[in-house]
Amino acid sequence: MNVINKKNIFRFSCLGFIIFLAVLLVRAYFVPHMTQKRLTANQAAFKKLGMYDTPRLVENLRQAIRIQTVSGGKLLEDPRTFAKSIQTFRRFLRKTYPVFFNSLEEIKLDSPSYLLKWPGQDSSLGAVGFMAHMDVVPVEPGTKGDWAMPPFSGELKDGAIWGRGALDDKSSLIAMIEATEALLQKGFTPPRDIYFIFGHDEEVGGNKGAKIAAQWFKEKGLGLDYILDEGSGIIKGDLLGTSRDVALISVAEKGVISLKLEVLSEGGHASMPPLKTPISVLASALLKLQQKPFPARFTDIHTDILQTLALGKPLLERVFLSNLWLFRSIVVGQMLARPPTAAQLRTTVAPTILKAGSKENVLPQSSSAVLNVRIHPNETVESVIDEIRKKIGDDQVTISKYSTGFDPPKKSAKNTPAFQRIQTHLQTVTGGVLVSPSITIASTDSKHFNHIAKNIYRILPMTLGKADVKTIHGTGEKISVKELKRMVRFYQLLLQQPE
Repeated sequence: MNVINKKNIFRFSCLGFIIFLAVLLVRAYFVPHMTQKRLTANQAAFKKLGMYDTPRLVENLRQAIRIQTVSGGKLLEDPRTFAKSIQTFRRFLRKTYPVFFNSLEEIKLDSPSYLLKWPGQDSSLGAVGFMAHMDVVPVEPGTKGDWAMPPFSGELKDGAIWGRGALDDKSSLIAMIEATEALLQKGFTPPRDIYFIFGHDEEVGGNKGAKIAAQWFKEKGLGLDYILDEGSGIIKGDLLGTSRDVALISVAEKGVISLKLEVLSEGGHASMPPLKTPISVLASALLKLQQKPFPARFTDIHTDILQTLALGKPLLERVFLSNLWLFRSIVVGQMLARPPTAAQLRTTVAPTILKAGSKENVLPQSSSAVLNVRIHPNETVESVIDEIRKKIGDDQVTISKYSTGFDPPKKSAKNTPAFQRIQTHLQTVTGGVLVSPSITIASTDSKHFNHIAKNIYRILPMTLGKADVKTIHGTGEKISVKELKRMVRFYQLLLQQPE
């Protein structure tokens, strides 16, 4: 009897294991496809859409790059130089695109930023907003010699346009205007009102640009159905570790705050150091923050991303990514092991500025560090500050705000006609790329429209690989002519069918 029971137990165990394995494999096949189908479902039928040439596109972007609209860095100490560069850039835009500026209504702001309205056929339909920015980040001192082409040359070489702003974000701005001007020249009127918001200070927070534009909407009692701004891109498989490229449309964005940690003491002679100095106390605080990172917070957006990526993964990885109900802890562990994916899951804290001491034999009376904190969408500025204070656990370390902080904007819906329209046009210009919602880990001007727009979507409609991503805010920034033209095609399609 015992022998029979053991045989039955073994048979049932084998059967159970086979069924379990079958469930994993079936899910590995069906779940990623079901995710893509859900994300791309209910697409409205296309109307007949025109595509129009933009013959001076390349030359116009080259000229735009040559105007050094650098915000931040030393120009924060010399605002006149920055203001002059923005005015030069504004004059360039007006001279280069007379049809655009003569056809649209410019709304005057107490700001060098642009707010322009393109009246649609039916103003009762909800308006939409298209955003880009005119400013760029500085070139890191001492790195100009590392550029293959001078960083503000706008050089055309090897099928690419080189220079600061080629990716972030003058290419978007120029592509939007080129697409609009081409449509205007053909007599096109959009079905609904479209606003263009071109910030001049996005790289330093947008407080004197996009924020003022958003205030205008608030004062007029106007809202927007959605906004399209910069964000993620069409990411090459080599960056994602997949065989398929994926268009990441960000429906959420991290918040941001810079904090100052400071330690004070009476100082003294370095020959008689106390057990603890401002430097050692500060170093201990920074070490604690490194050793105690914020916890991972897994969301439905991460589920969509992973199940989309599964379509381009080998079978074993596909099994793991399609069965997060079982393997989520393993997958999260793998994500946390890599900085780019870890940043998607948690609030990050990065020390960026350290100051202490002035002479080698004098104990400093103060030491300070600036932390750049990128806040997970499930947290807030205040909750993060409280948590950092707890992690440090030392009253000698004072914590203050170094910059204006922003809570993460609200999460946007991914089942809207707008999201589906954006992804449809991305698939059209790429020949069928995969698509997924995502989280933008940087900060964009669109955060100022959090309570103006029902939804905010963020994407750079260009293909980005490992080499490209490193150049954003880095060395060797460039955009291929092919990708620039792809951007114009995308904007032409979306401007004709923004709903």
